[in-house]
Amino acid sequence: MATTLSALVLRGQRYYIAHVGDSRVYPVRGEQLTRLTTDHVWDRQDVRSDLYAAGVTLYNLLARKYPYGEVEPFQHPRFGDPVPPTRYRPDIPKWLENPLLKSVAPDPKLRFETAEEFLLALERGERSAVMPPPRTPLVAYAQRVPWRSVAAVSLVLNLLLLYVLLVR
Repeated sequence: MATTLSALVLRGQRYYIAHVGDSRVYPVRGEQLTRLTTDHVWDRQDVRSDLYAAGVTLYNLLARKYPYGEVEPFQHPRFGDPVPPTRYRPDIPKWLENPLLKSVAPDPKLRFETAEEFLLALERGERSAVMPPPRTPLVAYAQRVPWRSVAAVSLVLNLLLLYVLLVR
């Protein structure tokens, strides 16, 4: 639960509500409750975010780095594929690396669905290895950057340079 505040001020026949957080205000009229406020915190129905946090913590404990690198203040992080922890610590076994990578996958659908599944993957270890999440193909990265325009500008500059070199 997050920190919350709900306040009600009565002035004559009027009332004022101040509300922040995930607590709610319900007036009672007869035997009926109606909700007056909405939650201001992120909907926490998906446990995969908690498993992601546990995966990042375990990754940091083992590798002494974060899976997506350090994020400095005022920096816009880019989340691609996480760096395998064996890059920093080659002694980490593959059976441990794969569950770590699965728990910190950028797509929540590729992560463990339950904490029990994550725990079983860690307990069973080498006996029943977890497959790593699929790597993002280069085509997916290429869609983020206007490569065609960069290639066109580069081609024009190369042709211009070739012309200048041949004319001299």
